[in-house]
Amino acid sequence: TNRRPRRLRGMTLKEAIVEILEQRGHGLAASEILRELNSRHGTDFARESLSPQISRLRQEGHLELTDRIWHLRGQPITSPSSDNNKKDIEGDNI
Repeated sequence: TNRRPRRLRGMTLKEAIVEILEQRGHGLAASEILRELNSRHGTDFARESLSPQISRLRQEGHLELTDRIWHLRGQPITSPSSDNNKKDIEGDNI
């Protein structure tokens, strides 16, 4: 079988995550970051590989989490796709 690599060439996984968010210009859900990462680099990282790196970036002060969207400090949070998927819950009885 022809497996996709789980290593990046020339950068760390954390650097690749930051690069994706910088180039996108807005925040992304973890699943979107993972999909973009694997697509761009021809890799096959699992969610379990991504989560610790995202957490480290948050602890180091590079990333913030708002409504399940990871974004660089000072970066817009929402993406056009996430705006379309959000539901207005104001006024709903819980």
